[in-house]
Amino acid sequence: MAKNGNGEKPNGKRKEETRMNSETKQHIIAVGFFVVALFSFLAAMGLAGVAGQFFFDNFKLLFGLGYYFIPILFILLGVSFYRGEKMNFGWLHVVGSAVFLLSGLGLTDMLFNQGGVVGYAIAWPFLKLFGIYASVLFFLAFLTVSSLLVFEGRLTFEPILRVWQKIKIGGLVMK
Repeated sequence: MAKNGNGEKPNGKRKEETRMNSETKQHIIAVGFFVVALFSFLAAMGLAGVAGQFFFDNFKLLFGLGYYFIPILFILLGVSFYRGEKMNFGWLHVVGSAVFLLSGLGLTDMLFNQGGVVGYAIAWPFLKLFGIYASVLFFLAFLTVSSLLVFEGRLTFEPILRVWQKIKIGGLVMK
């Protein structure tokens, strides 16, 4: 059916907008991140079925003890998106997330020798070039910078406190 210049159908009815609010989109993405975080925790506890066991076994091999950076990363991303401020999930978030995961794995391998295959591959050149103390310093700096990238330069616990307050107000916290 043809439309006139102002978006109305010839019978005078205006077409409905089906675009989703950007804040709603962010909250949906945050829920997705929280689900991935919880799934990876459940998989580690053996409570996510066959798929969870497959996920855990393979990522534990790759990341070792650093496997637990996966849920932490997705919780951080979820909190970042849940804050409700207008955000653009761009390449800086992707880079920040990747650096967070890789530096966490490298640090885990340096300190506990349990960073998995990936952690070892990340840590080895730094250990050979700079030794343990300087390498740990560099990886702590990488973790900090990557967190700043994910949170767009604002590191605060305020979003976590707001979520906690909403849970408390809703009566979901048991005493």
